[in-house]
Amino acid sequence: MRRGKVYAYPELIDGQIIIVKRRPTTRMTLRVNDLTGEVTLNTDYDTSTEEIYDFVQSRRQWIRAALARTEKRRREAPQSDWRFGGWVYIFGSHKQVKPLPEGINANTDPLTAIRWLLTADALYLSSVPASVPDEVSSVRRAILADYVSSLLRIWEPIVGLEVDRITYKQMRTRWGSCRSDLRKINLNLQLSKVPEELVEYILVHELTHLWEHGHGRSFYRRMDGYLPNWRQLRDQIMQPHWMHIT
Repeated sequence: MRRGKVYAYPELIDGQIIIVKRRPTTRMTLRVNDLTGEVTLNTDYDTSTEEIYDFVQSRRQWIRAALARTEKRRREAPQSDWRFGGWVYIFGSHKQVKPLPEGINANTDPLTAIRWLLTADALYLSSVPASVPDEVSSVRRAILADYVSSLLRIWEPIVGLEVDRITYKQMRTRWGSCRSDLRKINLNLQLSKVPEELVEYILVHELTHLWEHGHGRSFYRRMDGYLPNWRQLRDQIMQPHWMHIT
């Protein structure tokens, strides 16, 4: 099977870029990504540009409505304020930012040297991160990495494999990925904002992929043994609003 090429038609509808993927199919279909707003059209190799144009124009009201829903979710997502007295969204709930008291044992973010302590209702910081994405992301990365480390101590013996490396980075549409040959796992930094049980699900999912490459019966059998409620957790984290939280 030939792999379909990807094209961009920037003026098909209201200046919206439409990504056209060609593959063997009997009909044209449209999809708007809930997270990114990217509009994708799947069609056959022989479909003409004129046919694509007419199809998209006939669906323009549907596209506009779908894009409006995506934008509404983005606007309504919880916003974080990293100043003392402000509120930040961490592990599924708002935490008030407070000064870290002297003499308290706390973790240290290696990049910013900010000391931090997370409790049920507050995030204590030795200083406020500069209002630039890199410093805020660094503190979030330190908080997420600390929690993931505690999970690894539980799950590596259960799964029967040790991870050689975990990286944390911004991902547009995925929560995680892995390289089984390197025993490396990549996690979306956005996981610092979802409930802890969903972080655990994603980690166990990627750990399972170190044994099983695809999503076949063996993968499902392992997941059922590790996390019997993993399907419910998967459905929760697939809700698009998690990716829009800042």
